[in-house]
Amino acid sequence: MTKLEYEIPTASHEYFLGLAITLPRIPIDDPRVGRILKDPVHSRELYEKSFGQFGNKFHFLFEGLSFRRAGQPLDHALHGPKVAQAEALGESWKRFMAHPNTQELLTRFDVVLEEGRSYEMFKRYLKRLSTTNCWFKIEDLEQAVSHPLGLRALEAAYNDRRNSVLAVAAASMSAFGINPEQFYY
Repeated sequence: MTKLEYEIPTASHEYFLGLAITLPRIPIDDPRVGRILKDPVHSRELYEKSFGQFGNKFHFLFEGLSFRRAGQPLDHALHGPKVAQAEALGESWKRFMAHPNTQELLTRFDVVLEEGRSYEMFKRYLKRLSTTNCWFKIEDLEQAVSHPLGLRALEAAYNDRRNSVLAVAAASMSAFGINPEQFYY
């Protein structure tokens, strides 16, 4: 696994059109999609409730642990504080980290991060397009996704995969007497 790159992608628009077609998306028949589409007035709140990030900034802790396991430097603003906060817990954190289920969990999170690299690059490209007012290119990508949720269908699929691992991590931490919510913000 390699560290997620945070620079702006330089690939061509055609490359990102290809990603829009091939990246995983939430299935159209997922009941959460139907609820969002039935209530356009509250669709943003319903989307966040259904597909938002688990535990707000909780994922930074596990990204940091993944990067450290891979021998890569931590981002001092994003990952470093979360990992340092966890290590400051002392014995309960050491017991949690030494448990075989935790090692399996970290391996699962590594896989999610690796699978999410293309989505993260795609997301940075979208941000670049929106800050440079290239709305016609965003519309191209929206059409390529071909989903009622549009581009949000890609984010929903990625968050679903990542959230499922993070929910298990939170429950596992609780079993070791660690309150996972202290890492949410």
